[in-house]
Amino acid sequence: MAQKQRRFLGLFLAITLVLAEFPSRWHRASAADLEEFPKLPSAESRAPRRIEKRLITFYSSTPDQTDDTPFITANGTKVRDGIAAANFLQFGTRFRLPELYGGKVFVVHDRMHQRFGSRIDIWVETREEAIERGVKYTIVEIY
Repeated sequence: MAQKQRRFLGLFLAITLVLAEFPSRWHRASAADLEEFPKLPSAESRAPRRIEKRLITFYSSTPDQTDDTPFITANGTKVRDGIAAANFLQFGTRFRLPELYGGKVFVVHDRMHQRFGSRIDIWVETREEAIERGVKYTIVEIY
């Protein structure tokens, strides 16, 4: 048995040495190599798929405005700045509210009660901020 182990170890070492002498292209990749790949367009660099006027509301992570997991969105991510709830858009859809936030991009990660199917709800940190911002009817650029 020891002889088989020595043979295997010898073969393994020989293969390792041979491979070490011929490094692959991936081991030598540089920043210049990566520049040949095109970059994906971001929401800021392409035209919106559609532009609509929608009712915009604001919510915070308080028990009366959410379910029993107020800091977790419907698709399982933690709430943070830029999170939105919208039932008519797929999770991950990006959109902007140019009249309210300029070029800031929001992403749909949450849902609302079905009776609010056509509006967008923007997450904010405090209940006071949600009340202060109120309800808006504004242009939405959907990407």
